Amino acid sequence: MIIRTHGSGEVLTLVATIFLLVPGAALAQPRGYENHQVIRIEVAGEAQLEALRDLDAASRELEIWSEALRDGVVEVRVSPGQKRELDALGYEYTVLIENLQTRIDEMYADQ
Repeated sequence: MIIRTHGSGEVLTLVATIFLLVPGAALAQPRGYENHQVIRIEVAGEAQLEALRDLDAASRELEIWSEALRDGVVEVRVSPGQKRELDALGYEYTVLIENLQTRIDEMYADQ
């Protein structure tokens, strides 16, 4: 899934929209994103961006949420294991959502 976002508020809107459009989403709370984070990666060039695209294509543990590289950053959803790999590869990032499942749970609690 590739989605253009501009900030963590839009990421929350995106998450809410995805689950509201899924049939039956209001009946059953989705699970499965415990400890996944949404991070904004500072990409240090085309090689790092291509490596991220390869990780996105090869794994369900990392998902690019930005449509295009803008101002040297890209936003992704990442599992704890995949985040450790990004750390080992030297990516610099800012955490936008600490625990995606907690944020989803909070959205359902507001319904």
